[in-house]
Amino acid sequence: LAILIIITIITDYISVGSILLYIAIPSLTYFTGNYSNIVIGCVSLLMIIGLVKHWINVQRIMNGTEKGLRSVVFKNK
Repeated sequence: LAILIIITIITDYISVGSILLYIAIPSLTYFTGNYSNIVIGCVSLLMIIGLVKHWINVQRIMNGTEKGLRSVVFKNK
């Protein structure tokens, strides 16, 4: 969770932090060594679903049209 917050603050995009967590969780699960194939399969499936769901955000970030967190939070100030 701390990684998500730090990456979101640095990049100003929540989706970047989320994507990094989608990649980190299966990796951490695998490298801890205390897992079953079912757990690895489930977290990998969730990673794929999360990456697919955020693909449009990645495209908007690359095009420069994605609104950052600061612009949404401070839009009326």
